[in-house]
Amino acid sequence: LPFARFPGVDTILGPEMRSTGEVMGWDRNFPRAFRKAQMGAGTHLPEAGTVFISIKEADKTADMLEAVRIIVELGFSILATRGTAAWLET
Repeated sequence: LPFARFPGVDTILGPEMRSTGEVMGWDRNFPRAFRKAQMGAGTHLPEAGTVFISIKEADKTADMLEAVRIIVELGFSILATRGTAAWLET
């Protein structure tokens, strides 16, 4: 049986995956769900700093460019691989 090696563990899993220490954020909107998950895990999300970005060719889309633009607007610096940097500069 699952959880047999964890005596006393509630086997009914909910938003907190008690057996592994994981949490889950639930929302119809991915950014809100992600934020909830990070908050539940006690993760402090940085408000400034440098973001490393490496994007494969197939993912170099307008949506990805918009995501990078938002990161820059939030005040983060960008550090990218050579190919990604060239794509961002075009």
